[in-house]
Amino acid sequence: GNVDIQLLRSLWPQSEALLNASQLDSGVELAGADDRLACVRAALARRTPVSIGAIGGSITAGSNYAVRSGATHLYHHKLLAALDAIHPVRNGHSLSNGGVPGTGPTYMEHCVHDHMPRRADLLLVEYAVNTDRNPASFERLLRTLLLLPHAPALVVVNAHRWRAVRPQDG
Repeated sequence: GNVDIQLLRSLWPQSEALLNASQLDSGVELAGADDRLACVRAALARRTPVSIGAIGGSITAGSNYAVRSGATHLYHHKLLAALDAIHPVRNGHSLSNGGVPGTGPTYMEHCVHDHMPRRADLLLVEYAVNTDRNPASFERLLRTLLLLPHAPALVVVNAHRWRAVRPQDG
């Protein structure tokens, strides 16, 4: 449905950067069925709390050195704030930050169960910077998540790398 854009703009200081409807339509890609997301949408429509888990590298963790709790500038905190504002539920929706700075899917594929909530409805997977340059490990991680018995919705999140810190990065 239509989202109150003014409500979303009130949530973030950098709200002028929000995409308009045309930009959103051009930037969303869906591969495969969205049955799992349909379950999340149905829970929101029923005003049932949604559990979100975020796994990834430094962008998800919020730091180069340690996971920062309460860091409201992080993408998953913004999503949680939007869900709480648009689809309020008693005690709010929940978020677990399982990001590990400086690590990629090669690490996470082996211990993902230690970094995500026991039962998430929605899992955000981000390895925009910490890729390990190993696509096979990322695929194995996604396959592991897709086989979880409670079938959470998976959203692969990307973030633009605004600057190169090392000369070899260009």
